[in-house]
Amino acid sequence: MDEIIVISDDENEYSLTLNDSSVILEDFGPAVSEQQCRNEEIVDEESGLSVTYSKRGDVLPHARYDCAVHPFSFSDNHMCTPMENNMTFCEQCYCYICGKLASECLSWITPSICHCNAHKRSAYWKMEREKASLGILFEFHFDLLEIDADLQEAGCILHRFEDNLNKEYTKFLLGIKATIHSHGTCKCSCHTKRKKNSSCTLCSSGHMEIISYDYSGVHDLAYKLVCEAEERKPKVAAVLLLGIAKQIMLHKQPMANWQDGRDDRKCATTAVSLLLTRITDFLQMLFVSSDFTSFFSKKLMQFFQSLYFPVNCRYFVNRLNIFLWDDPLLVAVLKGQNVSGTRIVKGKKKVLFECLNVIQARKKKLLEQHKYRELARYLKAVKSENTLHMQNLLDEIPFYMCKCGDFNSAAESLFSARYPFCCTACRLSPVQFIVYLKILLSGQVPAGNEVDDSGKWETIQGTTPLKKSFVVKIALQTLSCNNQLFTDPESWEALITATCSSHKLTREGNFQCIAYKKPDEEFIQRHGYLSMKLVEELKMRQNFVYPQCFHDARYRDEALLLLVTEALMKMPYNDFPVLLNIVLAFRENMWALKYLLDGLNETLLNQFIYCLEMDLYRHSNILLTRLSPNDPQVLGDFIFFFLSQEHYLLWPIGNMIQDILLKNWTVHQNYYWQNHLHCKMNKQNPSHISQ
Repeated sequence: MDEIIVISDDENEYSLTLNDSSVILEDFGPAVSEQQCRNEEIVDEESGLSVTYSKRGDVLPHARYDCAVHPFSFSDNHMCTPMENNMTFCEQCYCYICGKLASECLSWITPSICHCNAHKRSAYWKMEREKASLGILFEFHFDLLEIDADLQEAGCILHRFEDNLNKEYTKFLLGIKATIHSHGTCKCSCHTKRKKNSSCTLCSSGHMEIISYDYSGVHDLAYKLVCEAEERKPKVAAVLLLGIAKQIMLHKQPMANWQDGRDDRKCATTAVSLLLTRITDFLQMLFVSSDFTSFFSKKLMQFFQSLYFPVNCRYFVNRLNIFLWDDPLLVAVLKGQNVSGTRIVKGKKKVLFECLNVIQARKKKLLEQHKYRELARYLKAVKSENTLHMQNLLDEIPFYMCKCGDFNSAAESLFSARYPFCCTACRLSPVQFIVYLKILLSGQVPAGNEVDDSGKWETIQGTTPLKKSFVVKIALQTLSCNNQLFTDPESWEALITATCSSHKLTREGNFQCIAYKKPDEEFIQRHGYLSMKLVEELKMRQNFVYPQCFHDARYRDEALLLLVTEALMKMPYNDFPVLLNIVLAFRENMWALKYLLDGLNETLLNQFIYCLEMDLYRHSNILLTRLSPNDPQVLGDFIFFFLSQEHYLLWPIGNMIQDILLKNWTVHQNYYWQNHLHCKMNKQNPSHISQ
């Protein structure tokens, strides 16, 4: 075999021609001395080619089938014995399977696996080469180009684990020779006698030798690696867990005379099921939360499907058949192009049905990416067998719509029901009700991903909060269909405070109360009557429509406050655990509280006063927390309201409030509100109050 290398005569020239070049011919002929090679000159007059120097070429490392010294005989899959002269090799011949020198290959001429016959033109020998290169990873059908450091690490761990597991499983199959009473004390009376070699018909069967099998050693070994895999990188963890599943699914429980049923780890059948449950649950989470390519994920799923599932493991066959992120049905749902979660594929109906573990993992992934609208669409469309947890997930949809700034859709989803569940508003807690009031009225949302009021609040750019009249209507509808909220004083307090507030929250996320000017009596009577009709309509139809006069610019907010107060009149006040919160919510607009008291009949008014007196006696700390000495005018007006009422049962309430403040505040703190109260009493001088 000759090699011709063209070398330029002039190193500075870039264009070469045959006439301007020198050629070195190398062959593998008989060795000659270097001096002889230099002296001999061969001239070809026709082409003008002259050979001035030649040297024997070095033999480089090569596969056995490429050897130029020893001929090679090709065959597709002959491995029983060496073919013809294939067993011979030169010093640079390498084994195609092992990648080692032929002289170091342990299977070079071994019968049934003769590596000397291997070559790259055979599909069989190519597969054998991949098996040798990939090791245990070959079972996953990975290509050589796919093997990276993570997969190599997983392969090494699995190889060691397989060896240790086989040893433990062999011990398990040997069993343990014992007696039934060796697992507990024999209480037979014959053991109290000091007779040797005596037989007892009562307990003799318990002392017969039996074989028991304890799988706990195998379980603990596999469980330890499962825990380690869950802490590793996603790709390593996925391969390790699938490798463990493949090994343990082949384990069987031998027939035994006696079996300890107190520990699930000791029985192979139950222990394998427990391990597979944990493995598949974690793999489901990995496929959703990790950045695996679709090709890699499908290859792992196909490997799991190719495993042999015994009868006790048939439940796990489809556990990893989940929708990947690029699935057409899932993509259409996330984009809002499919709202039903179903799709017809080749005449068959395909449903977006996923287990709870996958749904929660997908929810976590979308929340990390701040894709709240896509998450809401997914939760609306997905189906699951766990209806109770699905109800809790569906109740979070209004909050996710608020997080993306779609407050109208959030309000609508509060009252949208999905079979077999009722609407979300029916299950709102008081804390959630207050948070939604703040969100819908202010257009601000909590910074976190939970419906709570404990963190910071942030404004979503480019959004507009809902009108206060619409928010009040939603709140009243929620209270009417939710018994827990209807009897909760904090929910009513929040609604009253929201009605008396602007659209902006404080830095702490609280409402800013505004003192409305008292409307004229004609306005109060007319809108009070209309409010009563709206409340009655709300009870009958769970809905109502505002009259046109409620949208007038004059006294618009005052009309809404009258509506909320009218709804509060229908409450049985004995059901309120603390009524003081509601009374304090009116402190900026005492005219609305007067409208409430005037609208109560004698029985309800007596209940109201009695409950308020008991609250002042039991919960005086609420009064001290809500009232501030820095606002003496509001505080003085609040006390004067009770002292100036015509109903004599309200007077002691004003005195009780004064006593609580004088007892707990300093002289300096009490001075200003006392001064304002004194001036107001002197100015109006109610007839029933003595000097």
